[in-house]
Amino acid sequence: MDELAARWDLALVAAGGGGTSRVFRCFKRDTGISAWLKLTPEPGIAREEAEALRAWAKTPSVVTLLAQDLAAGALLLQDVEPGVQVSQRAWNLTEVAALLRDLRVSAPAPGQHSVLRHLSHRVDFMFDLTDRRLAARDVSDPTASKVLRQARAAALELAGTGPVGLVHGDLHPPTCCLGRGPA
Repeated sequence: MDELAARWDLALVAAGGGGTSRVFRCFKRDTGISAWLKLTPEPGIAREEAEALRAWAKTPSVVTLLAQDLAAGALLLQDVEPGVQVSQRAWNLTEVAALLRDLRVSAPAPGQHSVLRHLSHRVDFMFDLTDRRLAARDVSDPTASKVLRQARAAALELAGTGPVGLVHGDLHPPTCCLGRGPA
């Protein structure tokens, strides 16, 4: 962190949590502009997120990638003026539909290198996570296991059909923001 802070001229202000990463609120010493330093122990996750952020660069609801050190699993993200949490307002289907449409971008052109994995990878990840959480709670309901197997098979089948493109794989409706800020 110290090396990244020195290289990007950052003063770290506060630490925050995350699922697969840690975030640090900071400001650029030379300009005083706030930013977020996001670190993940898996550089592959940083590579995928950086590619997605570059693809969504013209999407108003997505944060701007300011700098990256992919080998270190580090992304420097613009600060965000929070919007209104979705959980604190009625769903406006027009805004939600626009957000989802804006997040759906075309796949990379044939022959263009991409680090992004197929949707089936994310489907497997989500079902594996569910399996681990159920095992940790010692839930061994045969009906639940059967339903999960069927749901995984159906989700994998859906993931293998339709047009290829980039979709956001980690939206959290209770905490995402509509208006200014990242989704």
